[in-house]
Formats: sequence, C-alpha cells, structure tokens
Amino acid sequence: AGIDNRFWRKAILTATYLQNRMTSRSVSKIPIELFIGEKPNISHIRIFGSKMYSFIHKQRRKKWDNKADKDVLIGYNGNFKAYRI
Repeated sequence: AGIDNRFWRKAILTATYLQNRMTSRSVSKIPIELFIGEKPNISHIRIFGSKMYSFIHKQRRKKWDNKADKDVLIGYNGNFKAYRI
C-alpha cells in the first residue's frame, strides 16, 4: 500500500484484528463472536494504508490553520471504533 517498512508491526496487528472479525472455515462463526457472544459491527472497516483526514480540535489550532491533517490508516483501536493513523 506504499507504506514505510516501520509499519509492519501495525500491519500484522491490523491483519489479526480483521481476521478475528471474519468467518473461519473450521468453525461456522466469527472468532470474536464466539468470544463476546454477538456479531461484530464491521461498518468502520477501511483499506489498510488508505488516506484519511484527522480532525484538529479548535483548541489545538489557530484561526487560519487547517481543520484537518492528512494521514494514513495503519490500524484500529481494539476497544473502540477508532482508527490508528
């Protein structure tokens, strides 16, 4: 995806996150569904390495500064529906 080699660890963590939310051939359910008892919401899933914009709160910028930074998706937060950029 055109991402620097230093992001391999994040790529592996992201692959694990996604694999836990996909069906398995050996079991008819999704691995995380077996653990928590319900199907996960995957509507927040995006392509690894895709361009994203992160909002800069008003308190952290000056009047004429950009309201967002250009970033790259490198993973997900396991506890919240949040992206690692």
